Amino acid sequence: MKRRDEMSRETQGGRSLGAWLAVGLVPFVVACGASGGSDTLGMSGKAGAGGGGAAANASAGGASAVVGDGAAFVPDGIQYEIVSGGRSLTLLAATLIDDASGFYWLVRVRNDDTGVLCLPQLNAAFMDAADSENGQGEIIIEGEMFQSNAGAGPCLAPGAIGMGAGAISRLGLEPAKIVRIQYQGRGYLSPQAVKLSGLSLEGVVVAGNGSGGKRVTGSVVNHGTETRAGASVYLFAIDSGSRPFDIGYAHSMTDLTAGSAWPFELTVTTPFDRYVAFPVWGEQ
Repeated sequence: MKRRDEMSRETQGGRSLGAWLAVGLVPFVVACGASGGSDTLGMSGKAGAGGGGAAANASAGGASAVVGDGAAFVPDGIQYEIVSGGRSLTLLAATLIDDASGFYWLVRVRNDDTGVLCLPQLNAAFMDAADSENGQGEIIIEGEMFQSNAGAGPCLAPGAIGMGAGAISRLGLEPAKIVRIQYQGRGYLSPQAVKLSGLSLEGVVVAGNGSGGKRVTGSVVNHGTETRAGASVYLFAIDSGSRPFDIGYAHSMTDLTAGSAWPFELTVTTPFDRYVAFPVWGEQ
């Protein structure tokens, strides 16, 4: 099976970021406190309930102060420009982070295309007031698992919501000077894609890690009938409006056979009260 990053590159047809940015732009300005609407993630009501989909927990314990809580876009005042010619991935919320660990963009998107969108992602360019690129990034979107002609991988059904995070390559200027973000939805439509079940998160426990963040433990259980290789967990810390603002990740080094469980542990450096987690497989 191809790695997801290999398949992701294929969806771009070998075009560079600069090439697709040459397509028309549709700008909109995000104001402070803009809302992503009343969309839901289509997930189970609590962590560990359900097979193969996203898991959520509305109260991870304690009360954490989230910068910009309730705002759909942080920081505010950035102009977003949709690059036409891509897939209809609607950007509902985003957080731009620049700290000691690096420069990152976290997003919440909805598939408003006509069919199942597999291997979804956002390509983005970050611009300053002088119209110079400040960075580039390809944000892989996590979602529920589907079987398509490219194999098993995260896909978004019409109306489904996914989340993604990625490091942004710096091109010279400071992230604080970013005034515009140009982005385009990518991926491929797969009308024959079939939703898969099997993995679920169970026994999730969120606790302080002694460094101001959170330590998350639990198990990924394979309730299916087939072995799942490369099981992983992506956990997005979200605010009261479901905007992702940090991420934790864990990956299994062994196959997860039918009926077995993989105990995972991950760390999120920022304290949080709410999260959405995606158990996926096929990453080698």
